Amino acid sequence: MTSFTPPGENSLGALNLSLLSAGVSSGGGIGVGYGPSVSGQRPRNNSFNIDGTDNNRKDISSPTVYLPNEAIENFTLLQNQFAPEFGHSSGGQFNLLSKSGSNDFHGSLYGYFQNRNLNAVDQSNAD
Repeated sequence: MTSFTPPGENSLGALNLSLLSAGVSSGGGIGVGYGPSVSGQRPRNNSFNIDGTDNNRKDISSPTVYLPNEAIENFTLLQNQFAPEFGHSSGGQFNLLSKSGSNDFHGSLYGYFQNRNLNAVDQSNAD
């Protein structure tokens, strides 16, 4: 696993999936920390794991290693009343499982296609 900085200040990558859960909202600058606000807690109270290993920076609550979306096989968010193994934080427990590989070549392709005929109508250009 390699470490790289997140693509943008507001970009959470796979952690954006947590915003689909009840009781989760964007951090919105409500305190020191990285990630969304879970169950009313500040982002500082979040905890991050990769493949069951602690992935927390010690100076500020944020991941030490950022995985690209293509390297993630499974994402789980645990909220309140989780097992004792996750008991050191009162916010969200963000668990990522990385894809495992073999000696065979496997690949995936991602395309970003924009077309003015397929995009939503911009209200400033609407007739």
